[in-house]
Amino acid sequence: MKKNIKLIEYARYELDENLNIVKIDKKFTELTGYTEMDIKNNNLNQMDLIFDEDQEDYMNIITSVVSKYHEAYVEHRIRCKDGSSILVFCLGSLVMENGQQKSVIRIVDMSNSLIMI
Repeated sequence: MKKNIKLIEYARYELDENLNIVKIDKKFTELTGYTEMDIKNNNLNQMDLIFDEDQEDYMNIITSVVSKYHEAYVEHRIRCKDGSSILVFCLGSLVMENGQQKSVIRIVDMSNSLIMI
């Protein structure tokens, strides 16, 4: 069986201590449709990306894992600007910068992926 190797490009966004999105990259805009202007004008919070029915489970997983390890790997749905969803693999890390704690989140769209182990 022939195996294909594919470069994974992560989208990246940053959160402040209140889970407000403070910085995004171009790949994040490509995946979700949200622009820097959307982030600034609408004061988007990470919970705005998580569907209501997923929020409790998402926060339970994130808070329990991040409190122990300062990073988490999670697969979950994200709400795009147009209301659609994508399934993402997410790596979130807590970092200190200039005495402030922030979260750096990297996501990759897994919606159309086939994983073979």
